[in-house]
Amino acid sequence: MRFSVLTLFLLFALPANYFSQSSSQPQGEYHRNIVKKTDMERRKLKHKDYVGGGIILFSKKDIPREGKTKEVEMMLRSEFKADEKFVGRIYLPRAVDLMDNKTPEAIAYRIYVDNAATPMVKQISNKKLPDATWSSWLLDFPDNFQTEMNSIGGGTHSVRIELWSINAYEDADSYEKRLEKEAKEAEEAKQKEKEAQEAQDAAATENNRETGDKKTAVKARPAPKPHPVAKAKVKEDKVNKDHFWAMGEFTLVK
Repeated sequence: MRFSVLTLFLLFALPANYFSQSSSQPQGEYHRNIVKKTDMERRKLKHKDYVGGGIILFSKKDIPREGKTKEVEMMLRSEFKADEKFVGRIYLPRAVDLMDNKTPEAIAYRIYVDNAATPMVKQISNKKLPDATWSSWLLDFPDNFQTEMNSIGGGTHSVRIELWSINAYEDADSYEKRLEKEAKEAEEAKQKEKEAQEAQDAAATENNRETGDKKTAVKARPAPKPHPVAKAKVKEDKVNKDHFWAMGEFTLVK
């Protein structure tokens, strides 16, 4: 087969993921709107960990993948009973094979109950990943998460489910231990920042009391700033770094 010089030039000039983009699953009106709106809200609230990702929304009925905005909004629910079936639809900004620089080894659904520090985790290996061209799919509750849903005790609970990609597959125990370690380090860093702020406030109060004279109204000098506290950082491993894909929340009544 012969190619002209112009044809060869055009082929090499195309971006590497051009053919993946052209074959990506079409996105409906609501899909495009909700992903854009959600990302703008996260940027305003400075939720940097979630910026650039998608959202998961819930309903008692199957949400049409290419549904119109009004159609989908009427179906959405945020509270469910433990004995009823419902679905969650994932809306990603891009197709699965375009979310990261390479196809992940696995994806993980992290399930946080009542804002727990560490989640329950359900991993899906790359052999069972959603189709590479998909940017939206349904989750069946409780069917897809029987173990996790059954472990939730009685009462009313807030449930947050996050979807993350995993670039280096780990067994379930190792993955959960890593998440526990990261959560602990983050909490320790938060506590150190709090203690540093309290020390700074105490120094300022003491300084104001020593220099504050109601008659002379001497202006207090600002308290010396304490040495900055180094935040605990999880060592970044580009090979083993997870990437946030989507998140959604609902209330479960048992």
